[in-house]
Amino acid sequence: MIYSIGYSKWTVEQLLKVIEDKKVDMLVDLRSTPFSRFNPPFGRTNLSRVLKDGYLWKGEIRAP
Repeated sequence: MIYSIGYSKWTVEQLLKVIEDKKVDMLVDLRSTPFSRFNPPFGRTNLSRVLKDGYLWKGEIRAP
């Protein structure tokens, strides 16, 4: 099963609850810029730290 999650007004704790409730094994981040200006806890570094092996960034870095 694949889910698409919008998190812009969530806390990390809310995201973790949804991941747990839906039994999500892996969060795949497809953002080309893996950080959030409006919600800093959802940056690549923090998500990787919090989710450990359950986080994978697969975005494509675009040249400016």
